[in-house]
Amino acid sequence: MRSFALSPDKQERSSCNKIIESTTTSDIAESKQSQDSKERILMTLYDCPKNQPHKVLAIHTKDDALRNRLIAMGICHDSTITLCHSTLAKATLCVLANDTQIALRAEEAKEIEVCPIENPKITNSPLT
Repeated sequence: MRSFALSPDKQERSSCNKIIESTTTSDIAESKQSQDSKERILMTLYDCPKNQPHKVLAIHTKDDALRNRLIAMGICHDSTITLCHSTLAKATLCVLANDTQIALRAEEAKEIEVCPIENPKITNSPLT
C-alpha cells in the first residue's frame, strides 16, 4: 500500500469536507427529530382511550378560573393523566391525575391537549 501525504491545501479541503459531512448528518438528525415530533399523536383528553396514561401538553382555555382550578387539581403541563371512566354519552369523564380521581365535563376535557406516553412506568408493580 502506498501512503500519500496531503498538501496543506488538500488537508484543508478534506477537513472542510468532514465538517460539511458532519453538519449534513446533524441536519438530517434534526430534521428526523422534527418529523418524529410531528408524527407524535396529539389529541384532547376527550379523545383518549381508557386506562392509558397520557402527558398533558397544554390547556387551551380562555377561562382563567378554569385553568387555575385544573392546575390546583394537578392537571397542568407535563403532568400524567389517565382516563378511567366516562358516562355513556361521554358527557362526564373520570380521570386519574397524581393518584386522585377527578370528574371533568366534556367541554373541559376537550380543552386539554395530551399525547400518549410511549413507555409508561408501572407504579403498582410488586417488583418495584
